[in-house]
Amino acid sequence: MVLQVDPPLRQGQTKYSFLTLQFDSQEEISVDLNVDDDDFEEKYKGRLNKRYASYTYLVLANIFKGVTERRVIMPGTYQSKDQQAAISCSLRANEGHLYPLEKCMLFVTKPTLLIPYSEVTTINFSRMGSGSSASRTFDMEVNLRSGGGSQKFGNIDRTEQGPLEEFLKSKHLKVRNDEKIAQEMLANALASDGDDDVDMGSADEDDSPDEDFKDDASDSDIAEEYDSDASGSDDDASGDEQPQKKKAKKN
Repeated sequence: MVLQVDPPLRQGQTKYSFLTLQFDSQEEISVDLNVDDDDFEEKYKGRLNKRYASYTYLVLANIFKGVTERRVIMPGTYQSKDQQAAISCSLRANEGHLYPLEKCMLFVTKPTLLIPYSEVTTINFSRMGSGSSASRTFDMEVNLRSGGGSQKFGNIDRTEQGPLEEFLKSKHLKVRNDEKIAQEMLANALASDGDDDVDMGSADEDDSPDEDFKDDASDSDIAEEYDSDASGSDDDASGDEQPQKKKAKKN
């Protein structure tokens, strides 16, 4: 049971906005209210019972509700993979449990943190870490309005990602899945590369590779390099004859 108090309790320089009480779920109690009949009839009739006999946490919750006239918020429709109302995660260096409720999310036990959905701008899912641990867990960063910064919940079991994302979207929250976006971008890039490969391998009937290939041009190239009748061969031949003529005159 978490009690939010306003103004916060103070111990030295530390303020405490929440009091967290823990009970054995099977502990039972019987109690008679210490209120005389006149006060009960005047102040609490219809809000409290004069006698309670039930589980301790239920008795205390009913008494708090009757005395303070405040709502008692119970876990809602969210269910984890293990059919629980909360998921195990960490906030900074502290291990705890995150409860996605109907109008807010609550992290317990230390530090106790309450985030109303009305204060949330965006929620980012990201894959952090490296190696095998990165494939087993993910992080969730909750960004807040009015310069409230952000809160990052880490080491969440990856099997919780789908149900948690769908639940938060049902509350009309903006959820961004960085890993899913990266996968979609990679898939689109691979698909584009595949299309380019197909285009490079295709040819139209009007513009076939066979028509681009010129036999005449290739024959002329070969002639220029190897045929003795090609241009340039006469110059080489005449150059060889000149020394022979001069030698003949000398003799």
